[in-house]
Amino acid sequence: MHATEEEILQVLPYFDPKSIKSLDLHIHDHKKEKLVITEMDHWKNADDVSVVGIKFDLTVHDFLHFSKVSVALHTISAEKLLLQTRKELTFWYINFVNMDHLLELLGNATTESVGEFAKKGWSFPIPGNENEELCIEITSKWVLFKYVEAEGWILLDSQLIIHD
Repeated sequence: MHATEEEILQVLPYFDPKSIKSLDLHIHDHKKEKLVITEMDHWKNADDVSVVGIKFDLTVHDFLHFSKVSVALHTISAEKLLLQTRKELTFWYINFVNMDHLLELLGNATTESVGEFAKKGWSFPIPGNENEELCIEITSKWVLFKYVEAEGWILLDSQLIIHD
């Protein structure tokens, strides 16, 4: 369903909060500071969400209960990204605050380039979890966090290859 938050709020109360599995929001109100929908049970019970917006105040904590998240924001900071713990989380952005700080914290990366498009990748073991590793990919437009099986990726010619 594609609609503004106001349009969604007109009909959402008539749906059982447990019946909503996925939300796809496009917020184009530049003056919007907080999304009302994040306080509703429908938001809290959904499994995955996609949010496209220019400027509004959402934190990583607003997304922690989702199994899959895709967010396009104007600005995001390294501190907000490092708090995430989901299976798969993608943040699209226009402006990344403290990108150098994030890259410094992550350490050496594998790099893949296709034309002018460059992608950096990292893989980290998860303490107490021998079955999965956290893979992080960063480009000039998005950051992806994805948990993969510990033996589900290989490093080939300095490229991170993920097998689904």
